Amino acid sequence: MDKISVFIVDDHEIMRDGVRALLIGTNIKVLSDFPNPPEMFERLKHQVPDVILMDINIL
Repeated sequence: MDKISVFIVDDHEIMRDGVRALLIGTNIKVLSDFPNPPEMFERLKHQVPDVILMDINIL
């Protein structure tokens, strides 16, 4: 079974690191994390994850 690919988007580095740590050893692969949506949208031009985990109150 293929791993589920994920982008993490949150303006707090500690949250991105925490989510990444929680996903270690699961069937989920973090492709990348971003501090803001514009950086994520730029990456989406080249790489599309299965899921995007984004802070609802981000900038």
